Amino acid sequence: MNFILDSENVLAYLARHQLANFDRQTTSLTRLNAKNFNILVSSPDRQPLLVKQGTSDANGQQSDELFTEWQLQQLIDRHSTLSELRDFMPRTLYVDRENSIVVNHFWETYDDLQAYYDDRQEYDPDIAIEIGHKIGLVHRLTYDRSWQELLETTLGQPRNPAQRVVQHLHNLHSGIFGVVPIECCQFYKLYQQYPSLAAAVDRLAQNHQACCLAHNDLKLNNLLIHHLETPPTSRIRTIDWERARWGDPAADLGNLINSYLQLWLENLVVSNELSLQESLQLAIVPLSSLQPVLLALVQSYRQTFPAIFVDRPDYLSQVLQHAGLSLIRRIEVIIETDLTFDNRGIAMLQVAKQLLCNPMA
Repeated sequence: MNFILDSENVLAYLARHQLANFDRQTTSLTRLNAKNFNILVSSPDRQPLLVKQGTSDANGQQSDELFTEWQLQQLIDRHSTLSELRDFMPRTLYVDRENSIVVNHFWETYDDLQAYYDDRQEYDPDIAIEIGHKIGLVHRLTYDRSWQELLETTLGQPRNPAQRVVQHLHNLHSGIFGVVPIECCQFYKLYQQYPSLAAAVDRLAQNHQACCLAHNDLKLNNLLIHHLETPPTSRIRTIDWERARWGDPAADLGNLINSYLQLWLENLVVSNELSLQESLQLAIVPLSSLQPVLLALVQSYRQTFPAIFVDRPDYLSQVLQHAGLSLIRRIEVIIETDLTFDNRGIAMLQVAKQLLCNPMA
């Protein structure tokens, strides 16, 4: 897709629409890695702006996902019962629907949580406590069927992540061998060798229970943490609500747990001389260092949103199953982008199988 804005004309665009007048001599323009074409515009004397440009599908049709954050922001601003969510979510400054452009304020004093953990290699349960509370708050405040029609009308129809996996992995054909390298086909062979795994994914799809606002892409690099010693009221913020829908909260919490598990599984020591169990135990980020964080996350979430555990006695089990489902989707992303499926991928699949088939074991 040909994007309208680039480093040559973005400052003129911002000035023309009376958003900001940046001095070209002192302004820094940075292309950020994202599914959209994002440009960070920063200057010593102004609040930075993030300019997002949407992409098109194969037919040249522009997606409306780019505007979901803005639509959600408007909805929150109109309903006082959701006012507690304002500081937790992005703030949109300008929307250009004709050209698929959105301009957001950029939080320069925040780092994404993935980078924060990678840099410090420290896993503070207090951070997880705040995250669990904030995510629980999003789910609790919209846990009422009266929100369903409004959210579906505003943001679009619900999505069932397990159903998408079912449609893809349960309908494989020989053409897959011409799309991915032969070593990657091992993943599809292993998946089909475990009937209990396929059955667990199928049950999860059938038990999908949309009942509140869901982020639908909750992971560590979509969470921001304030990096100064004296943070504002909200130390944790979220970004990229472009897939937000009326959805199943178990999928949100499961996605986040999976994101923490990735800190462990993507840092395994893999070798043909090591067994799977030895690789898991020798990980650079051991699971034992993450267990207190995961426990704090779930406990904080439960304290904030206890009703879901009463109404759905198997809720925690479904959360863990969704974590396993997210692992499978992560394996597929690695196959699609890196064209590889190695011992690390096999370890991920084994953990996913455990979470999906025996979540409470």
